Amino acid sequence: MKALVKKTPYAKDTYLEDIPNPKAGYNQVVVKVDSAGLCGTDIKFYNTDKGKTKLVTPVVIGHEGCGTIVEAGEGVCGLTVGDRIVCETSFYHCGKCVYCMTGYHNMCTNDRTSLGSKVDGFFAQYVLCNADFVHKIPDNITFDEGALMEPLACCVHAVLERSSIKPMDNCIIFGPGPIGILTAQVAKAAGAQVILVGTKHSRERLDLAKKMGIETTIVFDEMNFADQIQMLTDGLGADVIYECSGSNAALNQSLKMIKKLGEIVLMAAPTDCRLNLWDDLVLRDVNIVSSLSSKSTSWRTAIMLVQSKKINLMDLISHRFTIDQWEMAFTLGSSRECMKIMIYPNR
Repeated sequence: MKALVKKTPYAKDTYLEDIPNPKAGYNQVVVKVDSAGLCGTDIKFYNTDKGKTKLVTPVVIGHEGCGTIVEAGEGVCGLTVGDRIVCETSFYHCGKCVYCMTGYHNMCTNDRTSLGSKVDGFFAQYVLCNADFVHKIPDNITFDEGALMEPLACCVHAVLERSSIKPMDNCIIFGPGPIGILTAQVAKAAGAQVILVGTKHSRERLDLAKKMGIETTIVFDEMNFADQIQMLTDGLGADVIYECSGSNAALNQSLKMIKKLGEIVLMAAPTDCRLNLWDDLVLRDVNIVSSLSSKSTSWRTAIMLVQSKKINLMDLISHRFTIDQWEMAFTLGSSRECMKIMIYPNR
């Protein structure tokens, strides 16, 4: 089968190769990949040496995907050949540590492995999945929407499972990329008053967000930015802020725009940030929460939100490529002149 293989953890060492098809073992399924999403993490693995601590090479990259089961191994229950499915990024978790036993297998302390980094992922014609992490999708969800379920599940986890959001809360989201726009949609579905913030360089993304139902967007670089936030939050500041940009400037603004007793949720974070813990947090009783990856419950909720049409995924897709065109896809993704790129291994 065709597969995009990262040969070593080092930059650019990636090739489209012909490798053997996977075979289903106990409690495993083989999935024909219909659609796969290109993530910023995949692009970092390709362009940099950051895979040295994240990858077990050689490995087929890609952790966002959707497809159809073509083989079910012994011990698989509730799944059958022909089922349309999505799969969480987890391939192995111990099931015995305190995190696994409380539903947080994304925090497993005993050699958790993930698709697309330590075991072969979705940029291939077929992928082997652990049946424990497979979710069937209803007929009204397309394969492209299914492939975007992974980033949506991460946003569901941050908004509905990690933060303390309530209906009618004033929420600010920094960063109008795919994660920021999905976070804004989930917050809106939760009943919040949503403000999406981007820079002057992301006006097209802010316009896209409006098309997708996020009515209030603000340009971060504008002189009256702080005044606009104060007006929209009755002079108090935001109840909850989701930082999705990884920008030091955005984090600093979050500390200024959060209300007393408010909450900042870090979904991305600069590596060189500096906080005055006493003035920025303690004196104002502000909570800082982080959110990483997702749980099985996040995926079930994400599927229900898309099934009920409360989340728009399709308008995020800006470009589509076959797997033979993978270099074009990665070059475009590296330029940041796109939103979500889809790759089709079987076209």
